[in-house]
Amino acid sequence: MQINPYAGFWLPGEFIFLYQQVEWYIECYEVMARGDWPIDPFRVRSETLSPHGYFETPIAVWLDFLPRFQATGRDGEMAVDFYCYQKDEGRLAQIYNCRYDQVGKRIRRVVRYISGKDRKDISYREFCQHRRPGFPHSKATHRNFTKHSKENKVTKIATRLP
Repeated sequence: MQINPYAGFWLPGEFIFLYQQVEWYIECYEVMARGDWPIDPFRVRSETLSPHGYFETPIAVWLDFLPRFQATGRDGEMAVDFYCYQKDEGRLAQIYNCRYDQVGKRIRRVVRYISGKDRKDISYREFCQHRRPGFPHSKATHRNFTKHSKENKVTKIATRLP
């Protein structure tokens, strides 16, 4: 099935956690938290019968969304305030005690973390620090790498000398 990422409204069965869908889902956060799904603005009804209750798919999407969202902590709350409650970035900077230029970055990072077919294998904190498996970023590792690269340069220079 082809999903239009720019549709602006998706039925529960079409929800696959695309970036645009997550933004829309957070906009509708209050409705979704009640277990409801927003009313289709195009008033399109499916005439096919389903063996499942009308409430099952919205709840399934919510149960997949909730752990992803909860992992984002205060940044997730900021995203809800921005998308759902339409608070501007200046006000959010005051509320969350951060710099104005960090607000948009943190909100986009929340949406990126929640997006994707499967949940992320790393914590939100690691995601924020851009840590990936097999690619250590600790300062100690960086110091060791720098130390070894300097030693290698000295060795290469010494071997070139007559």
